[in-house]
Amino acid sequence: MTDNGILFQQRAKEIVALFDKTTRDLSKQKDIVRGVVAVGCVETIASTFLPEIMEEFSASYPLVQYELYSADGDDIQEKIDRGSIDIGILLEPIEAAKYDFIR
Repeated sequence: MTDNGILFQQRAKEIVALFDKTTRDLSKQKDIVRGVVAVGCVETIASTFLPEIMEEFSASYPLVQYELYSADGDDIQEKIDRGSIDIGILLEPIEAAKYDFIR
């Protein structure tokens, strides 16, 4: 093998080893749930249950943070459509066909 071939082989082994280590490191963290959940809620009786639900969720996933938005239904739907919030709590009647929803 030429000197260039030997250098190439060494570098390739280093790259493969680094890739394998990175894959192992990330797989150890795949069960860790973290991030920010943005929730929009209209002022309704349902909003009184929100703190309890968030507290229960936080007990299981302490690295998750929340951003809360209080607005009217049209504003919340607009934020959902734009992707600026993850979850919206709305009052019916609304056009829900384009959303994944729970009554």
